[in-house]
Amino acid sequence: MTITGGVLRDEVDGSTDQCAWFSPDDIVDVRLVDLADLGLRLAWEATAEVG
Repeated sequence: MTITGGVLRDEVDGSTDQCAWFSPDDIVDVRLVDLADLGLRLAWEATAEVG
């Protein structure tokens, strides 16, 4: 992924607790919903296959 610009912000009306970038080392300590956890596992598996 290449980030080209923009600003992260929490969603309006509180639908998101926090919007932030996390390193792979830091994300393991963040409490996630099941769907986010699945997305990370799939992304890491795909990265491992390529890398």
